[in-house]
Amino acid sequence: MSEVQENSANLVKIDVTPDKFIGANLRIRLTDSRLLTGILTVIDPFGNILLSNVIETSVDRLNPKNFHSRDIGLVSVPRETIVNIKVDIKTHKNIFATRIEVLR
Repeated sequence: MSEVQENSANLVKIDVTPDKFIGANLRIRLTDSRLLTGILTVIDPFGNILLSNVIETSVDRLNPKNFHSRDIGLVSVPRETIVNIKVDIKTHKNIFATRIEVLR
């Protein structure tokens, strides 16, 4: 369950559980510079992520100005290989915008 709190500095703290992101389109940057774009399917208890409909984008090692993309389907992403995760704007608005409106 999400909880919205406002502190004395008028900063908003929103507690969001990972299950709110299931079904969201994510972009995950990995430690080897690859970018995975796909739909969040599962997060296991250890923080590993399962993405479906994944497209992998990577830099060409011979010519860094070129990129390679390929469809790889279902992918398990180990937690320790994740550098950052970005969520699509639709999911972000659904999770955060409606809760901030409550405080206004």
